[in-house]
Amino acid sequence: MSTSRFRFLSIFLMTLFLLPSTAAFSGQGFGPLAFEPGAQEGPRFHRGSRHGRRQAFRDRLSRRLIEGLQLTEEQQTQIREQRRQHREEVQALHEQQRGLRQELRSMLEAESPSAAEVGERVIAIHGLSNQIRQERESAQEAFRALLTPEQLDRLDELKEERPRRRGRR
Repeated sequence: MSTSRFRFLSIFLMTLFLLPSTAAFSGQGFGPLAFEPGAQEGPRFHRGSRHGRRQAFRDRLSRRLIEGLQLTEEQQTQIREQRRQHREEVQALHEQQRGLRQELRSMLEAESPSAAEVGERVIAIHGLSNQIRQERESAQEAFRALLTPEQLDRLDELKEERPRRRGRR
């Protein structure tokens, strides 16, 4: 079989098998969430979407922390406010990073990209990643500052109990 026929056949087969699966997981009317009565207003996330899985994880984690640490109502309110502020700050950084990545992609797709400009974008993206990491660390410190010594001990116990990830993302 010639190389061009093999390439055509492989692309055809991938398209044949991938298109139905992308439609099924896109959340465009497939799956039980699209037809649930009394669904919440606002954005709906399909179970298979990355955002939906992350949000479900955050909800479970929040419930586990509230129950496991026996947070008071005042602590819960303060933590919610801290999370809201943190989310807004990090979201702005992520949007800047997304814009820089789009610029970088368009530069790299150009016929002859400037190495200096590409390098500047990569350095800027890296700097934003460091800022996001610092924001996350400061949010964790602020969270720990709200806890009593007993709750801090319990938090450390809960961290030890959770399963370890095999590798970094």
